[in-house]
Amino acid sequence: MFNLLISANPESWDSPHWEIERARAVVEYTADEISERYKFFDEKAIRELKSFPCLFVIENEYKESRIGYITDIRVRQNTVVVDFEFDPILPFLPIGSIENLRADIDLGRWELSRTHWAVKDEAIFDILLKHGLITLQQLNASQALKEPPPPPIVPPATADGSVPFNTSQVFIVHGHDEIAKLEIAEFIESLGLEPIILHMQASSGRTIIEKIEHYSNVGFGVVLYPSLSG
Repeated sequence: MFNLLISANPESWDSPHWEIERARAVVEYTADEISERYKFFDEKAIRELKSFPCLFVIENEYKESRIGYITDIRVRQNTVVVDFEFDPILPFLPIGSIENLRADIDLGRWELSRTHWAVKDEAIFDILLKHGLITLQQLNASQALKEPPPPPIVPPATADGSVPFNTSQVFIVHGHDEIAKLEIAEFIESLGLEPIILHMQASSGRTIIEKIEHYSNVGFGVVLYPSLSG
């Protein structure tokens, strides 16, 4: 998932704040099920929206685009104010890059000519890597800037010296159904347990294998399979 913020004002991204009409926020060019989850901007929605990477674009790519994150969301009567910051490591995206990504990011026909905030169910970093717009080294360095994950909770060793699994954590293995993943995580939290979604844990410079090893004592796992129904 990622946020796509498009503004007509060429100076919109020169300030760390952006205000948009509420009717254009997480409604236009956004799948209905995603819009229904986020358009009311409750606490859970704001937390999840802040966790998604963002593309900051000027209409018709009048200027280069940027990559970053939302840091705060404030809902007013008719508008939404977004505080944001750019990623200091990931590069500017050259003019024309977003148009070239049209098919990959499900860009609407006239979407680049419309000021709005959309949420797309696409793995934006994988797409940027595939098109050579960022490098793996840049992405790893960027992820390493995030707060390091807390150390895994390790229960006391048993009498025979073995370490039991941490039964308060549940590992979620998922495919490309982002909504299902988030709903399962929400359900697990409602049980008083901690969902572990690997890509949402800070990398701190570690490889994917090292991240798995970090959570190797998680007690349970949930695997989400795509529906086979037509």
